[in-house]
Amino acid sequence: MPFRIASFLFTIGAIKQMSIDGGFENLRNNGLDSIKMGYCFWPFVMIGLYTVVPKKFGTMYYDSFNLLWMIMISYMANRAYSNRNL
Repeated sequence: MPFRIASFLFTIGAIKQMSIDGGFENLRNNGLDSIKMGYCFWPFVMIGLYTVVPKKFGTMYYDSFNLLWMIMISYMANRAYSNRNL
């Protein structure tokens, strides 16, 4: 998970600023917060997946939380840029 978060943040930063340095800057600014958020979010999703949700609904359950996760990580990746433009 940390590698996935880091690569996402790096890519968003590099694309936004059109430079490798922008990717590293975004990773430095948002990486630790995003990893902490992931460690607080995913264990509870997995507990629900393996204890409460029936197997036939597992994919739908997991994918709905994955969509929510992508929204949260996208917000984390773009929050520095939205504050900079104000």
